[in-house]
Amino acid sequence: KKDSLNNVEQVTIDDPLPGNYQVSVKGYSVSTASQAYYFAYQFDSADIFEWHYPTTNDPVFSASVNTIRWNSSYAATTGRLEYSTDNGASWLLVDPALDLSKGYYTWNAPALNSIALLKMTIGTNSITSDAFVISSLTQTGVGFNCPDSFLYYWHKTPPVNTYRLYRLGNKYLEPILLTTDSFTVLQKNTSPSLYYAVAPVIAGKEGLKSYATNYTIQGVDCYIRFFIANLVNNTAVLSLSLGSLYQVNKIVLEKFDGKNFNPIQERTNNTSQLIYFTDLNLTRGLNIYRVRIELAGGGIVYSTEEYVFFFKGSNYVIYPNPASQNSDINIAVKNIELDKMRVINTAGVKVYEMTLDDQINKIPARKLSKGIYFIHILNKAGAGEMFKLIVQ
Repeated sequence: KKDSLNNVEQVTIDDPLPGNYQVSVKGYSVSTASQAYYFAYQFDSADIFEWHYPTTNDPVFSASVNTIRWNSSYAATTGRLEYSTDNGASWLLVDPALDLSKGYYTWNAPALNSIALLKMTIGTNSITSDAFVISSLTQTGVGFNCPDSFLYYWHKTPPVNTYRLYRLGNKYLEPILLTTDSFTVLQKNTSPSLYYAVAPVIAGKEGLKSYATNYTIQGVDCYIRFFIANLVNNTAVLSLSLGSLYQVNKIVLEKFDGKNFNPIQERTNNTSQLIYFTDLNLTRGLNIYRVRIELAGGGIVYSTEEYVFFFKGSNYVIYPNPASQNSDINIAVKNIELDKMRVINTAGVKVYEMTLDDQINKIPARKLSKGIYFIHILNKAGAGEMFKLIVQ
């Protein structure tokens, strides 16, 4: 009916008869000589079914619940839903009689990576969707983050062979590489972005992108995720985790002898990214280790230094000994019990004392002059231990 209040009006004609129709538009209150207007129309036919989702550019989550959508003008109330992963050569039943009036259906897609089709059968009519991709979310990681380059990798999911790599530009993810590999090494001077993602490409169609992650905060440094040393039953157990084995020729465990680091064990042709070493030959006091990774082309990567305190029947370790006058002197405590420590010179005079209230306690640099001292530590039970210290 007439609407003189709004500037948009909708007219609907149900079941129009065949023939020509004339539309007349008259302004109710036009303040100028003329005014532009627009006329839009739509014909809704009976027995029309349209797929809204997924379309050709909509990847579907593998082994997950996805909501598929359509629009139907059929008088029939139910339809038969099927899917195909061999271009329609065969069809698998999803629901024999779903409710068409709802316009959507929650479909648990199969656990595969493939091109697929959906088919809705209404009476004797079958309507097939666009070809779309079913894919799983690709898992990514960082193999190494070195000063000049980093390695970004992903887990291949059969039968996918091709992947497209993305990086974050000023606003959006931008494709930079199409590859059949499962990793890429990027130079930092030509790859300033910190965020990267990857998507599978199946029969020319792109599947689900992985999460875009910042490669600098993935818990891996230059090849090394972690290097940890622990004392287990009078044995040093050293655990090394690598982000990648790319171009790794040799892994060498080194031990400090007081002056230099010397190799004590090595691994070549290693196939695991988690490596364990053990050292049975512990010296009383501080045992210092590091790992040297030798790369193809001559590059070398060192881990941080890790320490094992071997008390060997004592409750304390004093290091370094001999000590430099300009360096801190450390006292490691097996059990923290607020023991009392005194430093006595060769004349029998107490020159320094402190309470040992931490696992590692320090005598600050230059507190002791050059010479020979005796460290006397007394616990709460009254038991004591004496150590000789040389300050150079």
